[in-house]
Amino acid sequence: MNKVLGFIALAFAIIRKTPFGNSLTIDLAKAAVDGEQLGADDETDLLAVSCSSTNYIGHQVGTHAVEIEDAYLRLDKAIADFLSYLNEKVGKGNYLVFQCADHGAMNNARFL
Repeated sequence: MNKVLGFIALAFAIIRKTPFGNSLTIDLAKAAVDGEQLGADDETDLLAVSCSSTNYIGHQVGTHAVEIEDAYLRLDKAIADFLSYLNEKVGKGNYLVFQCADHGAMNNARFL
């Protein structure tokens, strides 16, 4: 059984270092909105979502790599899709979104 759990943990560790980790996170956020019926009544709900794959990818390949560009382009599309989903599910103007980051990054030493 431990080998199976180890394999699952490794699979998730690999996913978070790809743009698809962010896509999966957004899909889980949608499932949370649906499953918990967030925004369905007059009570204030809070959903915190952390799309961290860009951080893992950036540490892996640097700030000017095509992989990080790809990750941000895909993340931008995923966020746009999530906002469209919220417009339909909760209603435009009925939710508040704010964005923050954990830190900046330097160029890869080889790039410098």
